[in-house]
Amino acid sequence: MNTRLKRRGREARRDSPPVQSAVSPGVVGGAYKPLSEDDIKHIHNAALDVLENIGMADPIPVVEEHALQAGCWKNSDSRLCFPRALVEDIIAKTQFDLRFCGQDERFDLELTGERVYTYGGGEAVTILDIGADDFRPSTL
Repeated sequence: MNTRLKRRGREARRDSPPVQSAVSPGVVGGAYKPLSEDDIKHIHNAALDVLENIGMADPIPVVEEHALQAGCWKNSDSRLCFPRALVEDIIAKTQFDLRFCGQDERFDLELTGERVYTYGGGEAVTILDIGADDFRPSTL
């Protein structure tokens, strides 16, 4: 019979080996390209068409204010529409090297160059609503 007491809580976690993260460390190289360049261009153009011709309903006031000043307009349905050229210009100016900082530096995600990360899931199959005592299945 084992007479050792089982440790619990913070003390047990401190003495345990680190838990394997669902996000693997970034490696350099490799590529995951499920879409062809033509597919990507088609999706990109469809998104630009939606932004320009359908627009966005009920934008928050600060977004609406800045967008209108930048050249956007409201259509007959009061939806905020974005000119193609404006969206393309903003994309061209976007910072593509990012670092998402973890609570511990070794868990930082550096999205730069050819660094590749994999992730094993994370969909919210249950939700804890504010003020609720029990989890419920997630819904769309």
